[in-house]
Amino acid sequence: MRRIALVGLAALALGAAAPARADCTADCNAQYEAAMTACQQSNPDASQVDSLQSCMDQAQQAYGQCLARCG
Repeated sequence: MRRIALVGLAALALGAAAPARADCTADCNAQYEAAMTACQQSNPDASQVDSLQSCMDQAQQAYGQCLARCG
């Protein structure tokens, strides 16, 4: 259950609209790093590789979407 909550939080954080400032890419990078950290903390022993991979895949997808919004 905790993993699901962290995955959800990471997705929400990365899914927010990208800022319109010049440092949009830096903000996307920071959000991506935070999401990846959340993924790793949700499964520190990597006992459920599928769950960890899914979390990381979602973070990667959200990162790409954030960068696309930066223009």
